[in-house]
Amino acid sequence: RRSGYPLQMVVRASDAGLRVAESDVPYRPRTGKSKVTGTWRGTWQAVRDMRGVLREPPADSASDRVARAGTGAVR
Repeated sequence: RRSGYPLQMVVRASDAGLRVAESDVPYRPRTGKSKVTGTWRGTWQAVRDMRGVLREPPADSASDRVARAGTGAVR
């Protein structure tokens, strides 16, 4: 996948019932040009990747797997 991985992590954490917090970190500015949003093509690809992540069905949570294990249901 070209991009969308951070979004995928946030979505999966939310599906699992986890809380997500954002915190500032020190960093140095990028020395070169962005390879994702530096062009219309890169921006469009990033948007398409993120749409795909948001369309994925919710990931199974651990409690869902435990509940199914007790019923013999297989997914």
